[in-house]
Amino acid sequence: MPSKPTLLCIDDEENGLKMRKWLFETEGFQVLTALNGPTGIELFKTHPVDAVIPDYSMPGMDGIAVAEALKKLRSTVPVIMLSGYPIPAEANRAIDTIVTKGESPALLLNTTASLLHIRSHSHEELDGKYVAFVDEQRRYLDVTDGVCELLGYSRSELLNMRIDDVTAPAMRSKAPPLFQQYLADSLQRGTYILLHRNGNEIPITYIARAFPDGCLVARWEPPEIQSQAHPS
Repeated sequence: MPSKPTLLCIDDEENGLKMRKWLFETEGFQVLTALNGPTGIELFKTHPVDAVIPDYSMPGMDGIAVAEALKKLRSTVPVIMLSGYPIPAEANRAIDTIVTKGESPALLLNTTASLLHIRSHSHEELDGKYVAFVDEQRRYLDVTDGVCELLGYSRSELLNMRIDDVTAPAMRSKAPPLFQQYLADSLQRGTYILLHRNGNEIPITYIARAFPDGCLVARWEPPEIQSQAHPS
């Protein structure tokens, strides 16, 4: 029987650390803990960690610095930041998502499990620079760095958004029926118009697939990719 993923929790507050270790171990996860960033980084280097849950506010080395160091070591490992304070937008590049302290423990469990489930997938036909995973409510579960660059948002911002939020106004009424058809057919190809953070419209072509395990994933091709694939 395969073992559950290994999580690394980092927090200078020992009581909070013990609580999260108990919470995740109750769900069957293996949990490593560290009371500061440097110790956490050393554990990350020497153990097969599948996801990291650091606290944002820590003395000496805060959660952002920890996340940046970890992403340099292994960029694909999800970092779920815990914070009771607003995090500067420019610091979000190293974070996969943010969970606010004081939220229901179920939110932290579900967020962690969802990211681990998605990162374990390998859908070769949908491999590419611009790939997005969504749930049945059209909410983003994970996105590649290319999607962040294309839309002008950090990953943690996009993981709090829905497809509708980055859809051009003229397309918004079409989004729900298109998505329902996608769920019904399991495979969909077409054209779409996204909306950049600055308000610019971005026409794309896409291929989207719903897999039997409930994973919903789409690969986008923006204009520069299309023009390279079909030179005049």
